[in-house]
Amino acid sequence: MAYTYWAHEMDMQELGTATSLWRHSDATSWEFRSLIDNQWHPHRSDPGPSAPNPNEVRQLTEQQAKDMVRNAPQEMYVYTQRLIGDSQKPGAVSRRVPSPESFQDQVFSVEGSGGKWKPTTSLAEFTNTYSDDRPNLRLISHEDARRHVGRRGTDALKEFDRPFNPDTAVNQNRAAMAKAGRFQSSLGSLTEAGETASPPPSPHLASAHPKVVVK
Repeated sequence: MAYTYWAHEMDMQELGTATSLWRHSDATSWEFRSLIDNQWHPHRSDPGPSAPNPNEVRQLTEQQAKDMVRNAPQEMYVYTQRLIGDSQKPGAVSRRVPSPESFQDQVFSVEGSGGKWKPTTSLAEFTNTYSDDRPNLRLISHEDARRHVGRRGTDALKEFDRPFNPDTAVNQNRAAMAKAGRFQSSLGSLTEAGETASPPPSPHLASAHPKVVVK
C-alpha cells in the first residue's frame, strides 16, 4: 500500500511546538505514529486525536518519515530546564514525549540523586497554573539538555539517551487517569517534580475528518 507522509506541528501550550507524524493513502484514513508504543494507529474522533487539518501539514518522503521516528528524542520531544534561585542554576531537565494520542512527562535530576528519568508533573504545572505558582522552567534544546545532564558523567548520559520505555506507558497512563480529577482540583498544591505520575492524555480535537487530495 502506498502512503503519503505528513508532519504536523502541535502546540504544546507555552512549551513551543512539537512535530507529530501522520500518513494517508487512497485506501485508508489518516493514521498517526505513536511515540508511546511506536506503532501506527488510525485517528479517532472520540477519544482523540482527530486527523490534522490538511492545510497545516507538510508532506514528507518515506525516508524523511523514517528519519523522524528514528530521531524522535532529538527532533520530536520537548525539553525544559528547571532553574534554582537567582543564579539560574540548572536543577533538573524535563522532557515531554508529545505523541498525538497522549503525552508523557519525565524529569532527570541534574543535582539530585538517582540519575534516571522519572515521571513528573512540573510541565503540567507550568502550563496549567498562574505564573506566580509555576515551577521556574525555560524551554531548551535537546543539545542543551544533554549537556546539562552530561555534567554528571558517562553513566548519566547513557541514561539520558535511553529511549522512552513503552513498557511503562500503560501503567503511567493508568496512574495519570486515576489522578486526573484530583490534579485538576489541586493545581495550587502539587508536589515537586520527579515523584508523581505523568499528566493524563490530552483532550481530543474536533471530530471532523478532513479530506486530503494526494497529488
